[in-house]
Amino acid sequence: MRALKKIFIPFFSILLLLVACQKDETFVIRNGQVGKITKYTKIKQLGSLFPNDSIVNLFAASNTNVPGVVQIYEKGGKKLLEITPSKYADDGQGISYIQILDERYKTEKGLSSKSTFKDFEKKYTISSIENMINNVMVSFQGYDFYIVISKDELPNELRFDNKSKIDKLQIPDNAKVKYFNVSW
Repeated sequence: MRALKKIFIPFFSILLLLVACQKDETFVIRNGQVGKITKYTKIKQLGSLFPNDSIVNLFAASNTNVPGVVQIYEKGGKKLLEITPSKYADDGQGISYIQILDERYKTEKGLSSKSTFKDFEKKYTISSIENMINNVMVSFQGYDFYIVISKDELPNELRFDNKSKIDKLQIPDNAKVKYFNVSW
């Protein structure tokens, strides 16, 4: 019996230490994953991934059987995510886009929807900057997330120009992220 105690006590101590040291990945954003959601998650699985949260399914107007945008709210009413299903209904319908609404969701390098353009530019390599009507979309090399910055954050000469190529040097360092999205 004493020999068993000598073996089991250190074993369970190490096991307890490993469990305690595990990172909580509820709010981690990495390629192919946003918290509990992976790029293989189907819309119909969201209820099991967020059992204590409210899931609001805004059905597509043309067909009430086809899910539209899905909003996930925390128990206290805070909106966490807005999820757009893939356009083509397959078995369970996949996910196309996720808009990150809660600043607790962070990339592995610690950036969130509350980070600035400079924060992202320092930690990730920009692959493209797209000039849109009211916004600028910034994508990052090797990652499936992107940020959208309002043109209100840009110098006056760029705010109403949707044809010119925008360089990263033209975006102010302190430009706020308007949208933080993941696309699969």
